Amino acid sequence: MKKKAYLPKDRLEPEFLKAPHSPRCFTPRTNPHPQTGVQLALFADDTALYLSGSNFRIITPRLQKVIDELTRWFQTWRIEVNPEKSAAIFFNYSSIKKKEVVPYNSATFRINKSPIPWHHKYMYLGITLDKHLHFKDHIKRVRQNAQLYLSRLSGMIGKKSKMSLRNKCTLYKVCIRPVMKYAAPVFAHANPKALYQLQILQNNFCRRASGAPGTSGMISSIGT
Repeated sequence: MKKKAYLPKDRLEPEFLKAPHSPRCFTPRTNPHPQTGVQLALFADDTALYLSGSNFRIITPRLQKVIDELTRWFQTWRIEVNPEKSAAIFFNYSSIKKKEVVPYNSATFRINKSPIPWHHKYMYLGITLDKHLHFKDHIKRVRQNAQLYLSRLSGMIGKKSKMSLRNKCTLYKVCIRPVMKYAAPVFAHANPKALYQLQILQNNFCRRASGAPGTSGMISSIGT
């Protein structure tokens, strides 16, 4: 006579969560795909939802619906979400700059009944996203970080340094340029005037490393 074992319904979910998961179980747990046309981007513990459209008042309820679906999914899998670290940003490609973050009387998104504030800009994965996607704030922060490394290495790359020019260039490629090139693909959509600030910083390094006077015309080109 064959025996059958049954697991009570109230213990099924806890036992499943503790048990080793097969690929079929692991995929739905880590890949919650919304079915409303909203795009989902996942990286480590960061989750981003984005949707484009011509009417702002049509976009907001669709996004809120997906937020509610994800909230229920997080609760099912015992994942805590911090609404205070969440943010909403409205991207506008219009050349007319407005002080308003979003159109007047726009709805506020909510997670677990907690409001998600609207922002002019927000840092996501080390990239500062502004509402016009000009990336001026991102380039400004990258330049400040690169300037910090350049000042710390000034004793090694200055004209009084005995290090060869080739080694100075290698030092620049290893320590300074990776900071400047972080998230470089966004530079394709950046304002040329903002990118010029990075060119000034690179020219500054070339003058220091080569001992050229500060008033000389120079166009830097440091190959890989």
